[in-house]
Amino acid sequence: MNKYIYIALGVVIIIGGGLIISNNTRKVSVPLEVPPVVVDEQGNRISGVYEAFAPEKIAYAQESKTVLFFAASWCPSCRTLDRNLQQSLSAIPADVAILKVDYDASDELKKKYGVTRQHTLVQIDAEGTMIHSWSGGSSLDSVLKEIK
Repeated sequence: MNKYIYIALGVVIIIGGGLIISNNTRKVSVPLEVPPVVVDEQGNRISGVYEAFAPEKIAYAQESKTVLFFAASWCPSCRTLDRNLQQSLSAIPADVAILKVDYDASDELKKKYGVTRQHTLVQIDAEGTMIHSWSGGSSLDSVLKEIK
């Protein structure tokens, strides 16, 4: 009788261990780093905004042309645009806010704006309504040319 208990216990341990291992091998979304806003000595914004998305930041659209940049950490073209935006912070016009959205962790936003692939940019108004969307671009200039 004890032999069957040990066999059953061994089966449970093997199956349980396999489930733990399979759960740990799923794709993990890595947060995308975004630099802070450029400010002067008094703390006043002297350039536009390029920072990580948060729902409350849609309020930027009340005063700025606001663009959501759906980027994935594994996307080469997203990394290229991200790198260029980081290098061009002081060149972002003061009336522009670019919010970097983690493509892999934003299913609701992707559904809301019809985003089906990474490296999609969506310009929104103060209510969060889409004004315009496009894909691609590798520089701040390419983003600014698309903004309405």
